[in-house]
Amino acid sequence: MPPTARGTSADGAYTVRAATDVHFQLAKISGDGQNGLPGALLPQPLKIALQDDQGNPVAGAQVQFLTSPGAGIVSASAGTDLNGQAQAVVRLPAGDGIALVTAQTEHQTVTFGLQSAHSSLSNFPKLSQTRMCRWEMALTQLRRRVRF
Repeated sequence: MPPTARGTSADGAYTVRAATDVHFQLAKISGDGQNGLPGALLPQPLKIALQDDQGNPVAGAQVQFLTSPGAGIVSASAGTDLNGQAQAVVRLPAGDGIALVTAQTEHQTVTFGLQSAHSSLSNFPKLSQTRMCRWEMALTQLRRRVRF
């Protein structure tokens, strides 16, 4: 005969709160302050996390990512995952400047600041021409002879 448990019990408690009583906290995890060439995809996605006032991740919350003019969202999570996180991949604007991306939930908004800038090689020597080629010399002589 298999053993049976007698007199075994467990006690527990839980609290049910209305969503309007919970204070949510939306935070940036990573991706803020990135920079890149105009029109480039950022190397890191922008990531956010949503938690309740007890520090628990909030799964399934809708998230909307919006950009300033010129920048674009390439792909984004529609909602938070089991860890309360969502992310977006961003393309920078075509010109130099600052791009802002906001992540919004029903409860809060956070803003990421990004920069799009052309780069140059600071130690690369400038090219200079010390001699004229034959066609440049011929053109210079022709211009001297013919004056308009």
